[in-house]
Amino acid sequence: MLIKRILLCFELRSGLKVNFFKSNIFGVDIEDHVCDYTAQTLRCKQRHLPFKYLGLPIGANSCRSLMWNPIIYNISSRLAAWKDKLLSIGGRLCLIKSVLSNLPIYFLSLFPMPVAVATEIEKKFRCFLWSGKEEGESLCNVGWSTVSLPKSVGGLGIGSPRNKNKALLFKWLWRYGSEESSMWKDVIKSIYNTKYSSLIPQDHISGAGSTWSRLVNHCGKDTRLRNIVNNHTVMLVGNGKRIKFWLDNWTDNGREVSYTISVIQR
Repeated sequence: MLIKRILLCFELRSGLKVNFFKSNIFGVDIEDHVCDYTAQTLRCKQRHLPFKYLGLPIGANSCRSLMWNPIIYNISSRLAAWKDKLLSIGGRLCLIKSVLSNLPIYFLSLFPMPVAVATEIEKKFRCFLWSGKEEGESLCNVGWSTVSLPKSVGGLGIGSPRNKNKALLFKWLWRYGSEESSMWKDVIKSIYNTKYSSLIPQDHISGAGSTWSRLVNHCGKDTRLRNIVNNHTVMLVGNGKRIKFWLDNWTDNGREVSYTISVIQR
């Protein structure tokens, strides 16, 4: 079979041996009997989407709240294990900032979070901070919009899951715009035929079901994030291949910048 020949060539070229017994085959827009025949030929297991890889769901729809249930479950499990009666409000604040806020970071760094999920997480944080419980009514002494602000502006520094999500997602766009050459960037270019030079594209990209398109479109429709990026970044011209004369910010206060091709923060 052609697939097995390709894998055998890979073994000869790389010096690595494929363990078919531990391998799985997934079919994307392929009939089940074809995948079943292929699995029997390769003597591996047939599985279906979605599945987990390195703790992240592959093939799942990140727009559905169901995909985020493991995060909600982990937060609830931590809250159930803590003795709220023995914790002061300062202790609860410390646990929220050091433990609970970091539980969804892995997911937030790759998938746009639905509004309903962010609201549910903030509700659990709010109830635990003011009453020490996961659920139920509690008397809030200060509005959550104020509590989540940084300490420098009068908040407690808890932060907003939505803002963290946008910052972590934008980091990928920053890497895409600033790294001159890398394999993952070449893969994105070949799949989506992306030629934009700005950190946030002006237009939505196609492929609404893919992780990259959701990431780019989620950041692109945020007007506040777009304004921050446009006002605090400048393009370095270099040979000019990646600069759009009328759209990109390639001057620094009227002074032309002519160094290497990259995007830097002022």
